[in-house]
Amino acid sequence: MLIGDHLLVNRMAFWFERVQRGDVVSFHPPGNYRDVYLKRVVAVGGDRVEIRDGVVYVNGIRASEPYAEHVNGVEAKTRTCMTVPKGELFVLGDNRDRSEDSRYFGTVLESNVVGKPVLVLWSFAIPTERWMRSSQAALYMDHPLAHLRWARFFHSLQ
Repeated sequence: MLIGDHLLVNRMAFWFERVQRGDVVSFHPPGNYRDVYLKRVVAVGGDRVEIRDGVVYVNGIRASEPYAEHVNGVEAKTRTCMTVPKGELFVLGDNRDRSEDSRYFGTVLESNVVGKPVLVLWSFAIPTERWMRSSQAALYMDHPLAHLRWARFFHSLQ
């Protein structure tokens, strides 16, 4: 998923099945019910999660995470170790160096899960702050349709 993607979320996905490790979920973060975040579930209630030297261990076993990205190497300087309470989830962003997730706000109540993202409905390439400060920024707003990511329309999420 990219910044600027607008998603279709299945709000009934977890009515009939429980959230499992590896699921990507949309949820309200603790203390902020207005926002909706999107993260991957690393551990569920009862699991012991440990992060050391940028590697995630769940119940003592190294997690296989081919989707995780470490760009800045920031993760190596932090260490987390906890048992996830029953009815709660430990979530991490796939972009580990730039993600506000359970390492910062703690675990997420399962009742705060909104649903499971299913499809990118449409996507708009949002300019960076640095680019917006440039002389080219005015051109960006002149033709907003030119910045739609057409190839991402109706892109199925897994």
